[in-house]
Amino acid sequence: MYPILDANNQVIAYYYKNMIIDANLENVYGIILGNCIFGNKNAAVGKYFNHQFWDKDGKIMGTVNHQNVLKDIETPPHFEAQAWSLVMNIKDHQDFWITERKTWSSKNVAEVLSELLVAI
Repeated sequence: MYPILDANNQVIAYYYKNMIIDANLENVYGIILGNCIFGNKNAAVGKYFNHQFWDKDGKIMGTVNHQNVLKDIETPPHFEAQAWSLVMNIKDHQDFWITERKTWSSKNVAEVLSELLVAI
Protein backbone atom coordinates (compact mmCIF):
# COMPACT_ATOMS: atom_id res chain seq x y z
CA MET A 1 0.00 0.00 0.00
CA TYR A 2 1.44 3.32 -1.07
CA PRO A 3 0.61 6.76 0.35
CA ILE A 4 -0.68 9.36 -2.10
CA LEU A 5 0.66 12.82 -1.34
CA ASP A 6 -0.67 16.27 -2.17
CA ALA A 7 1.35 19.36 -3.13
CA ASN A 8 2.29 19.85 0.56
CA ASN A 9 3.53 16.24 0.92
CA GLN A 10 0.56 15.36 3.14
CA VAL A 11 -1.01 11.91 2.87
CA ILE A 12 -4.42 12.32 1.23
CA ALA A 13 -5.20 8.69 0.33
CA TYR A 14 -3.60 5.34 -0.41
CA TYR A 15 -2.98 3.42 -3.62
CA TYR A 16 -3.53 -0.31 -3.22
CA LYS A 17 -4.26 -2.96 -5.85
CA ASN A 18 -5.61 -0.39 -8.35
CA MET A 19 -7.85 1.13 -5.69
CA ILE A 20 -7.65 4.65 -4.29
CA ILE A 21 -8.53 4.33 -0.61
CA ASP A 22 -9.30 7.23 1.72
CA ALA A 23 -6.63 8.34 4.22
CA ASN A 24 -8.54 6.68 7.09
CA LEU A 25 -8.40 3.31 5.29
CA GLU A 26 -12.18 2.98 5.42
CA ASN A 27 -13.56 3.41 1.88
CA VAL A 28 -12.59 3.08 -1.75
CA TYR A 29 -12.76 6.51 -3.42
CA GLY A 30 -11.78 5.39 -6.90
CA ILE A 31 -10.17 2.80 -9.10
CA ILE A 32 -7.59 2.78 -11.84
CA LEU A 33 -8.32 0.81 -15.00
CA GLY A 34 -5.49 0.90 -17.50
CA ASN A 35 -4.20 4.35 -16.69
CA CYS A 36 -7.60 6.03 -16.25
CA ILE A 37 -8.93 7.14 -12.87
CA PHE A 38 -12.58 6.41 -12.21
CA GLY A 39 -14.73 7.43 -9.30
CA ASN A 40 -18.47 7.42 -8.79
CA LYS A 41 -19.02 8.89 -12.24
CA ASN A 42 -19.61 7.05 -15.46
CA ALA A 43 -16.44 8.41 -17.12
CA ALA A 44 -12.76 8.86 -16.26
CA VAL A 45 -11.82 11.90 -14.20
CA GLY A 46 -8.08 11.76 -14.80
CA LYS A 47 -5.05 9.59 -15.50
CA TYR A 48 -2.39 7.78 -13.51
CA PHE A 49 1.12 7.39 -14.92
CA ASN A 50 4.72 8.12 -13.92
CA HIS A 51 3.60 7.56 -10.29
CA GLN A 52 1.38 10.65 -10.44
CA PHE A 53 -2.32 11.38 -10.68
CA TRP A 54 -3.27 13.92 -13.36
CA ASP A 55 -6.48 15.80 -14.08
CA LYS A 56 -7.85 16.19 -17.60
CA ASP A 57 -5.97 19.49 -17.98
CA GLY A 58 -2.64 17.77 -17.28
CA LYS A 59 -2.24 19.23 -13.78
CA ILE A 60 -0.95 17.06 -10.95
CA MET A 61 -3.57 15.86 -8.44
CA GLY A 62 -1.27 13.70 -6.33
CA THR A 63 1.89 11.67 -6.32
CA VAL A 64 2.59 8.17 -5.02
CA ASN A 65 5.28 7.95 -2.36
CA HIS A 66 7.21 4.74 -2.94
CA GLN A 67 9.60 5.47 -0.07
CA ASN A 68 7.06 4.95 2.73
CA VAL A 69 5.37 1.75 1.68
CA LEU A 70 2.87 0.40 4.18
CA LYS A 71 2.83 -3.34 4.52
CA ASP A 72 0.04 -5.05 2.64
CA ILE A 73 -3.11 -5.19 4.65
CA GLU A 74 -5.76 -7.82 4.62
CA THR A 75 -8.22 -6.34 2.18
CA PRO A 76 -11.54 -5.80 3.91
CA PRO A 77 -14.37 -7.44 1.92
CA HIS A 78 -16.15 -4.11 1.55
CA PHE A 79 -13.16 -2.68 -0.40
CA GLU A 80 -13.70 -5.19 -3.18
CA ALA A 81 -17.46 -4.61 -3.13
CA GLN A 82 -16.98 -0.83 -3.33
CA ALA A 83 -14.42 -1.15 -6.13
CA TRP A 84 -16.72 -3.47 -8.07
CA SER A 85 -19.59 -1.01 -7.64
CA LEU A 86 -17.42 1.72 -9.19
CA VAL A 87 -16.53 -0.55 -12.11
CA MET A 88 -20.18 -1.38 -12.73
CA ASN A 89 -21.03 2.34 -12.84
CA ILE A 90 -18.64 3.06 -15.75
CA LYS A 91 -20.50 3.73 -18.98
CA ASP A 92 -17.98 5.86 -20.90
CA HIS A 93 -14.79 3.90 -21.56
CA GLN A 94 -13.23 6.49 -23.85
CA ASP A 95 -9.61 7.26 -23.17
CA PHE A 96 -8.22 10.75 -23.61
CA TRP A 97 -4.85 12.35 -24.11
CA ILE A 98 -3.33 14.80 -21.66
CA THR A 99 -0.20 16.87 -21.78
CA GLU A 100 1.70 16.81 -18.51
CA ARG A 101 2.22 20.13 -16.75
CA LYS A 102 4.45 20.88 -13.80
CA THR A 103 1.66 22.69 -11.96
CA TRP A 104 -0.66 21.27 -9.34
CA SER A 105 -4.41 21.15 -9.73
CA SER A 106 -6.52 23.21 -7.34
CA LYS A 107 -8.06 19.92 -6.12
CA ASN A 108 -6.18 16.78 -5.23
CA VAL A 109 -7.29 13.33 -6.34
CA ALA A 110 -8.92 12.52 -2.98
CA GLU A 111 -10.98 15.73 -3.10
CA VAL A 112 -12.13 15.08 -6.66
CA LEU A 113 -13.13 11.48 -5.91
CA SER A 114 -14.78 12.22 -2.56
CA GLU A 115 -16.92 14.94 -4.19
CA LEU A 116 -18.19 12.30 -6.62
CA LEU A 117 -19.26 10.11 -3.71
CA VAL A 118 -21.25 12.96 -2.18
CA ALA A 119 -22.95 13.61 -5.51
CA ILE A 120 -24.81 10.29 -5.48
